[in-house]
Amino acid sequence: MSRWRPGRRCSRRPREGVTDAIALSSGKSLAPSPSQPPLFHTIDGLRGVAVLAILLYHCLGEHVLRILPGVYFVVDMFYAISGFVLSYAYEGELRRGLGGGGFMRLRLIRVYPLYLLSLAIAVGALLAMMGRSGISEPLQFAASLVASALLLPIIPRLSWHGHHPYPFNGTTWTLWWELVINVVWSTLGPRLTNRLLAVFVVIGIALLGLGLSLPTKLEGGGAFETFHVGALRVVYGFFAGVAAYRLWAAGKFRWVRLPWWASILAMLAFMSMRPAHGSPAFDLIAVLAMPALVFASAGPAPRWLAPLCNFAGRSAYGIYILNFPILLALNFTLHRFGLSVTRLGVPGVALYIAVTIAIAAVAERYYDLPARRWLARRFAPRRERREIHPSAGLDGAA
Repeated sequence: MSRWRPGRRCSRRPREGVTDAIALSSGKSLAPSPSQPPLFHTIDGLRGVAVLAILLYHCLGEHVLRILPGVYFVVDMFYAISGFVLSYAYEGELRRGLGGGGFMRLRLIRVYPLYLLSLAIAVGALLAMMGRSGISEPLQFAASLVASALLLPIIPRLSWHGHHPYPFNGTTWTLWWELVINVVWSTLGPRLTNRLLAVFVVIGIALLGLGLSLPTKLEGGGAFETFHVGALRVVYGFFAGVAAYRLWAAGKFRWVRLPWWASILAMLAFMSMRPAHGSPAFDLIAVLAMPALVFASAGPAPRWLAPLCNFAGRSAYGIYILNFPILLALNFTLHRFGLSVTRLGVPGVALYIAVTIAIAAVAERYYDLPARRWLARRFAPRRERREIHPSAGLDGAA
């Protein structure tokens, strides 16, 4: 199989930029430029539904698992979206000499400002909770803070309270593994032929099988005993997403397209139909299906729905990375009145979701975008120093 070359339709990046997913990955709109038809609204809509499911899970825990026992599949979907969209935005740039180092600078410029804000909210809430009693385990607190500020997982012996690699924001583990796989992908750059890509996909499937054979299966990832699970999941999800993009770019299987409502129903079906006590076979099928779902969702939504999908895609990363610290701070505030989010019931959950979405939207406009502009002017590769559009892509290119 010959080395893949991007076609005319996708070899240039859209003027407004295309964004990855967080990811886990990543919270950026997939809105196309005005000169192009809307292409990826449905993927943005999927990300919005996935982030909403995560908000409910972090807030209600076991109650959500009774309805959506497969909620953790959204992480695999985020990895697949990330592979698809980063390839759309950057394979051409990597072929033209951007380089792995330049790409990772753009990547960190995109993800770090909102991550730093999430860390500040979490640490502020925890310090307020401890109050006059002072910081428990001050050495571990300081070590965990330094490691978290550098986006690095802390070792168990130095972890504050000893339970999590990222004790201040447990959702960071998904971002860590995405950054690791981004290093691999961008370093390979134009050397990632279709044949080598297929090898990575097969390796990813083997790692999924290995994960299902372990006691931890493929669940979790935020605790020390399950941290390895992220490495087992990200290889297949990301590289299969890259493969899905190349099929889309080559115009293959154009008949495999789902309307927006069918894509969302398919995602909800995977999350809700998982057996309550787990099923390795079902889990493997669901994880393997995520890149195919992303591929089938690479299409427009109706005009009336497009603005909502754009907002969901643009805000998804901010909501995802900020939601846990905001929940911590909100519960601390309510506790002063003898309340909590869960104790308030449905109004409390609605308040938590509304506050998280509002803070993420405000932070993106008045903090994240200015911070990324400042960082891009100073640290982005020279050829990538462009004005940041509100729906900007990974590097802030307009």
